[in-house]
Amino acid sequence: MSKRTLYVLWMLTAVVAVTLVLATVALTDRARSHRILNSTVYLNSSNPSVGLHAAPTLSSPVVAALVRGSPVTVLAVAEAAGQTWYQVQKGEMKPGWVSADTIRLSPP
Repeated sequence: MSKRTLYVLWMLTAVVAVTLVLATVALTDRARSHRILNSTVYLNSSNPSVGLHAAPTLSSPVVAALVRGSPVTVLAVAEAAGQTWYQVQKGEMKPGWVSADTIRLSPP
């Protein structure tokens, strides 16, 4: 084989290896996010309350606000604009969406 052919094969192998690593990282993050489905988590924020959005975006209307530290149940996980969002519900309240940044696994 020529040097050029070997170089092309090496580059293709490198691209495939990097793609596999990135896919593994993405799947690991997705699996981690889905492990907390139906679990109780706690809302965390620098503000005294956390807004629950109608959809998994900051531009969607806030449908409810809960006190920081409130326990909620995770109903669903979504990715929007490169950010992870959780649909949460407290008791019989209407569910809403919060950014992953506002979730704690243990009480504050």
